[in-house]
Amino acid sequence: MPARTAPVRMASVRTASARTAAVRAPLVRAALGAVALAASAVVLSACAGLPAPGPSATALPQGIRAYLVVNDGNELAMAINNTTDESVSVSRVRLRAPALGSILVGSTETEVPAHETRQVRVPVSDLDCDASTTSDPTASVQFTWGAASGVAAITLTGAQGALDKLLSAECHTEATR
Repeated sequence: MPARTAPVRMASVRTASARTAAVRAPLVRAALGAVALAASAVVLSACAGLPAPGPSATALPQGIRAYLVVNDGNELAMAINNTTDESVSVSRVRLRAPALGSILVGSTETEVPAHETRQVRVPVSDLDCDASTTSDPTASVQFTWGAASGVAAITLTGAQGALDKLLSAECHTEATR
């Protein structure tokens, strides 16, 4: 019987091109990573000169102002004055003042074009004719300006005149009934 021979194992032999590829692979990955990092830096630096994406959620954007007005027929409204170059959309206003009795809400979608003023009507239900108008009323204005939207909480300084006019007309009418 012939003698058994052990199987011959051949050592793994890398060719020169295989060794070169093994050495180059990490270098190629590192180079691609550096290119991606550089491209990201270019994209981010291009955005650095652009203005902030939008207004704060707690203040009206610069150039947009809100104030109270009393129209003929003693109708209360929030006037939105837009001096910016972009239109602003107001979807809701909420007013709070002791003389108003309760929180008043005006929720008509109102588009205020650039450099114009529009009014959002705020229905008045109950007035407290004995309330003081010495404290400034507060308001919240829900708006969209460009790609940003928010709710601005504001104090309506100087609104006492509008409230006094409304109270005077309405409370005088009630007193004479």
